[in-house]
Amino acid sequence: MLHSERVIRLKRLRILEKLSDAALQSVAGKCKWRSYAAGEQILGHGDTSTDVSFLLAGSARAISYSREGKAVVFADLKPDAMFGEIAAIDRKQRSVSIEALEPCTIASLSADHFEQLMLSEPAVAVATLHHVVAIVRRLSERVFEFSTLAVQNRIHAELLRLARGVSQEQTDPVACAIPFRYCRPDQHAPRGRFPGTQPSHGDRASQARARQFSNYRCGQAF
Repeated sequence: MLHSERVIRLKRLRILEKLSDAALQSVAGKCKWRSYAAGEQILGHGDTSTDVSFLLAGSARAISYSREGKAVVFADLKPDAMFGEIAAIDRKQRSVSIEALEPCTIASLSADHFEQLMLSEPAVAVATLHHVVAIVRRLSERVFEFSTLAVQNRIHAELLRLARGVSQEQTDPVACAIPFRYCRPDQHAPRGRFPGTQPSHGDRASQARARQFSNYRCGQAF
């Protein structure tokens, strides 16, 4: 990939969209550029690396596994996503693994360079704050749901979040593939692994919700 093409790709990232061309060229030169095949691990839980990464092409998944091999899916990542910023900020071990769902192109910036970038470019610092706050809000919402809702109601809430994501990406109604994360073995999706649910609960409930909603169509809502 030519340097000019790398600059163009970085410009599309929300976190970097306000940078000048000169600043983008500098960032592109400092980034490590890698490609990953579908199913390949990009980051591992507990890794001591501290780079922040930008997903430029493909899709990936933030996931953790218990010692027994049970998987919990935290998020599915699409192009324009930033990940690894927590370890880049606090310099501690990775809290989740990142796995490629399809061939991915990744640009990674060292923690030191990322910190320097935030200090020299307030727009990047503010965008990073917005990004981290969004994560905190999402996790707070899920903790509240876990504390107050039954398993099936938590699955309802997750389905609505997924539907909102589809409606933001599509202007025309589309057939909803529900539930996206739990019934797609072709994307290595562990079924029934909602955070805060037992595998058997999630399997039965998610399959029931899939049957109930599979014929619905969604634009702005179900």
